[in-house]
Amino acid sequence: MHRLSEIKIINYRSCINATCRLADFTPLVGCNNVGKSNILSAVKWLLRPTSLSPADFYDKEQPVLVEGKIESVSDEILQGIDEKHRTKIEPYCADGTIRIRRKQAFPQASTKEIELYIFDPLSKIEEQSDPWRIAPTGIPQGLYALFPEPIEIGAMEDVAEDVAKFKTSTTIGKLIADIVKPIQEEHGEAIRKELDGLRNKLDADGKERPVQIKAFDNEANQALKSLFPDISVRLHIPTPEIDQLFKTGTIKAYEQDNIGRDITCLGHGAQRAIQMALVQCLSQKRVNTTNTSRMLLIVEEPELYMHPHGIEQVRVSLKKLSRAGYQVLVATHSPLFVESEDVPDTLIIRKTAENGTDATSSLRKAIQDVLHGHPSQARMLFSLSNSSKILFADRIVLAEGKTEHLLIPPLFAHIRNKTLGISRIALINQYGVDNTSNSMQILSALGVPCKAVVDLDYAFRGAVINGFIAADDLDIIECKRIIAERAAELNYNLTDDGLPQKGGSLSSTEAYADLARKEDAIDHIQSIYDKLLRKNIWIWKRGTFDEHVGIDYKSESSWKAFLEKLEKEEEFTDVLADAGGIMKFLEWIDE
Repeated sequence: MHRLSEIKIINYRSCINATCRLADFTPLVGCNNVGKSNILSAVKWLLRPTSLSPADFYDKEQPVLVEGKIESVSDEILQGIDEKHRTKIEPYCADGTIRIRRKQAFPQASTKEIELYIFDPLSKIEEQSDPWRIAPTGIPQGLYALFPEPIEIGAMEDVAEDVAKFKTSTTIGKLIADIVKPIQEEHGEAIRKELDGLRNKLDADGKERPVQIKAFDNEANQALKSLFPDISVRLHIPTPEIDQLFKTGTIKAYEQDNIGRDITCLGHGAQRAIQMALVQCLSQKRVNTTNTSRMLLIVEEPELYMHPHGIEQVRVSLKKLSRAGYQVLVATHSPLFVESEDVPDTLIIRKTAENGTDATSSLRKAIQDVLHGHPSQARMLFSLSNSSKILFADRIVLAEGKTEHLLIPPLFAHIRNKTLGISRIALINQYGVDNTSNSMQILSALGVPCKAVVDLDYAFRGAVINGFIAADDLDIIECKRIIAERAAELNYNLTDDGLPQKGGSLSSTEAYADLARKEDAIDHIQSIYDKLLRKNIWIWKRGTFDEHVGIDYKSESSWKAFLEKLEKEEEFTDVLADAGGIMKFLEWIDE
């Protein structure tokens, strides 16, 4: 099935120059006011343009340009388009791809002045400098056949009005419009007879006006006779035509008492659920059996007012629609709306003063570029427990240890006087220090700033394997020499490559802490620390985080005791074994 696979937005609102890859189901996530709505609006404008106001131009002296790439346009799809329009669009379809561009040169231009361009695939063969052509007559109609008018549900609109008041722009209005014609065809004559009966009773010229209406006419005319004897009046209650009758259509909600109530009597969550259900009904009614048309659903914050269970149901429904032939774009603030399988196509939207709104590469591309089709690391990174942090953070800190995850957040809040959340920092458990390199590569490909925190032992094995430090690094060699001497002195075990391991008088963790205390190792460890820091990796120079904090053993009771002491002491420097090192670390993750 064809789809709008890419959109490029230039000079539109906060989008200075933004490019987004779009899938069948594309969640857009990001903070408030980063431009998610602007991207969705640009998609709609590309397909159904309206005149843009000055506020829609980032730079009023430059034109707004929105380009779109439509992929997978098969011969079968083209054959479904009306012949006279198909013949116009076929020459511009190369390898199933059509590229279009919409341009408004200045604010408040008329719709006739909004130009549609189409990419000429022959331009490269003919070596023409500008491959974009003004779209010939018939191209817009061909595009409309591929993409009918999108269904758009805004975030902050009046939900009750959308589902209960007939307008051409409301969901209920579109649903009623879809059923008017078949009802008229089947029941039109019977309805008209009923309306004629009402008209005969309520119309000013009706032949069967009730006695009450006639009495009103008489009373009014008696009062009017003394003032204007030549004028008389009659009460007129207009009877609607059949089309107008349908425009009064609305929705009644029924609960267990079976009493019909206005939608406004329900809670916001129930109203939103009804709205999403009607959107699904509208989408299903617009299925094109020829597979020529593809309906685009644009939904902003479908999770608003909804219980987590309701969010799940809406997500499942929209996913089903995307698999049934609809292209769905969703702007959301809820991690519950992004399943792990959806993360590869999720766009993280950010905005800066220099670049305006921008979208990261989709994770699917990151996986292809970095992990060559092996997404297990990405699935771990974007598990539900992590995705809520990664997708809505500006910076990521990867840490393996449980102690780090329990103590870094309160230490950060206590020392920096703000939370990690306020600083938009996500502390992520990567479930194994060996995952550090892959995790950092994925996040880097996504454009998410990332740092990692590791124990000292990582420098000697993982950092070498991952290519962060050379195996013949002189500082590594010197430290391994010292380790060999200490192992002989203290009788602890070494691996074949000369590193501490289980067994003997010291555990491997204790052996690295012992190394960190040796005076002749300190400068070498500092040098290793500096090299890894340039790679955005922080190593605990004393061996582990626990050594810097001053915790002797890992247990719930020791962590609880430390936090209680942190709260009681006036100076945190009296609580930490290495207050200076911890402060420097917290500053580093906040940079």
